[in-house]
Amino acid sequence: NNKLADILEEFNLTLNELTYKNITLTSTDINGNLSRPDMVYSGGIFAEKLSYEKIDFLDMMSKFNYSDNILNLNIKNAIFAGGRMKGAITIDLKKSPVSYQGDLFFKNLGSSDLMVIFGMDKKMDMSGKWNGEIHFSGILYKIDNITGFLTADKRGGELIIKDKAMVEKIMSGVQSADEKISESLSHHDYKQGNMSIGLDNNSIKINLSLSGDTGNRKFDIYLHDFLFN
Repeated sequence: NNKLADILEEFNLTLNELTYKNITLTSTDINGNLSRPDMVYSGGIFAEKLSYEKIDFLDMMSKFNYSDNILNLNIKNAIFAGGRMKGAITIDLKKSPVSYQGDLFFKNLGSSDLMVIFGMDKKMDMSGKWNGEIHFSGILYKIDNITGFLTADKRGGELIIKDKAMVEKIMSGVQSADEKISESLSHHDYKQGNMSIGLDNNSIKINLSLSGDTGNRKFDIYLHDFLFN
């Protein structure tokens, strides 16, 4: 930090586009300054867009401070999946490999946006809003722990299963299955919904559970290509 402080006390940086592996920053402004005598760099970051795989974070506003090779990011606001996100990420640069941990909080996420991110939009349509949080930690490019949940808001929503194989799997437990039953199973109005999020080997596993007047629907969704490699 002392060597850096000798040459840099204040900075303003504009990035049109920066790509590293599968992460792309677009139209990003970073500004900061050095506070003496505690030798802490602090400032702000505004990114018009941060993309990773199928995920886009828009208009992301963050504050940061950097001291003793620890970088703290405080995400004040970002548009994500049709809703809002905020949270905090700490990156430890003291030793190699770099380690990190974060806590993200979500409000009013759109079901249709989530289905696109999950790669399930061709198999099902879903309406409704979701709130919740995710906690994660890792070393370098490997996320070694992720837990979280999303809960549907009190208005609930509708699930329409478009994939025939999924409907047939549900119908396999019904003794006398006909067209009317098939239609009722593929269209489901839910009043309560939960998603639990965790790791299963090298994939992110999401357990989706919906309940309403016509019963319950449960699905396991696996995101195989979302972890850093």
